[in-house]
Amino acid sequence: MIVSTKRTKGWNDLIRLESGGGAKASYVRHTFDGKHYVKRERMPADKVPEGKSYLAGELTFDKGIPLEPRN
Repeated sequence: MIVSTKRTKGWNDLIRLESGGGAKASYVRHTFDGKHYVKRERMPADKVPEGKSYLAGELTFDKGIPLEPRN
């Protein structure tokens, strides 16, 4: 999860990497609408969006998705 420096309605935008099902990987930006975070746009995965990464992990089917802070 990347917390963007860009803000919508006073809250930082959230960006996550999405892939699977045969679709090309892309980043998805979520913005705050006043009550909830909602999906707003897709961005190519060839460039990591600006912001601070807070959760990262490797997907493993036997252990789930371990989440660790990223510096």
